[in-house]
Amino acid sequence: MTQAVNAQLRSAQEIIRDARVSQASNGICYTTSGDIMLPSDDLERIVGAGSVRVEGTTYTVQGQGDDFVTAVIRFIAAHALNVRDFRTVFPTLEDVFLKLTGHAIRD
Repeated sequence: MTQAVNAQLRSAQEIIRDARVSQASNGICYTTSGDIMLPSDDLERIVGAGSVRVEGTTYTVQGQGDDFVTAVIRFIAAHALNVRDFRTVFPTLEDVFLKLTGHAIRD
């Protein structure tokens, strides 16, 4: 007797996007040039921002939402910051697996 299995194949990017992993939110890391120091309170007001880490002139802002990256770029432009480096970091498939199962792939 044969059983039919209804399997839907999806890309890793689709699985990550649909999982809405809160612990592995999108991250923006940018480094400014010059002596401009922004209070982290200002950064936390960015739409979608969840956490902010400041190390010297490097700012790491984590958050969620479709417009989060755009909101960070607008913040940088509104404060006329000179940016030397700008990176976005997105959750990996392993981050999603950990969130959904509660343990790492190799545990």
